[in-house]
Amino acid sequence: METIEKVDTALRSLNLNNPWIELTFNEQNHLIGYVCSDSFTDQDDELAQKQIWAAIRKHLEKKELSQIIGIFHETPKERYKRLYGGVVKDIKYANYFFHDTPDMTRYWFFIDVWKIADDYRTLVIIINERTGFKYSMIYNYPANVISFMELKQEEIVYELFKSTYNIGEAEVKMQIMFKHDELSNKGVPWNENYFNYVYDSFSFRNASKQTLIFSEKECSLLDKIIKKAEKTTVICILKQSIDNSREILKTNEKI
Repeated sequence: METIEKVDTALRSLNLNNPWIELTFNEQNHLIGYVCSDSFTDQDDELAQKQIWAAIRKHLEKKELSQIIGIFHETPKERYKRLYGGVVKDIKYANYFFHDTPDMTRYWFFIDVWKIADDYRTLVIIINERTGFKYSMIYNYPANVISFMELKQEEIVYELFKSTYNIGEAEVKMQIMFKHDELSNKGVPWNENYFNYVYDSFSFRNASKQTLIFSEKECSLLDKIIKKAEKTTVICILKQSIDNSREILKTNEKI
């Protein structure tokens, strides 16, 4: 039986209510997946992961287990937000985000987590069309660092994702804080400074792959980043989205 079939069998053995299971291999041939069910509503995340991995360990050999990056649980509402977009509050796992500021500019923010042998890597990409701002960084987590962090297999990707998300969020918030300070230095009162929300109500929205449509300047900013990037699932999606965006731009020009 193939690894995907074994994981599917393991997840169905949990007797979840109407489970929806997505399993796929990424560019590095590691398995990543989602299991959706309203059984996870109001359930503790740590407990849900323990149950998922206990079932998986019963059905897979040690070598097969090493192929798995993560199996992420979600409710139907969370699945909808992941696939079709929504306000991000409690982060679990997603890859594509955006934030629109009051001065009508958009920050795109992308994350990826992958595994090479026993090491993990994470990627952050941030761009802003109006300012030309771009930020990209790959963070390496060798096996000995993961061991030092004392993380169980089911905890690794969640923790790496959260820490990577926090890095990207802090970078975008800092850019907006600069805008806030510019207005403050010009004498704009706090209650009239439309960037003051960054201190207490900042949030990203989750973007679906289908909504990754970029302007030409955004395409150019991303081109400069991804042409040097390692081939990962997110990088491949962004490349395709850039091509799609440029085709749409050409069509609009003809119209």
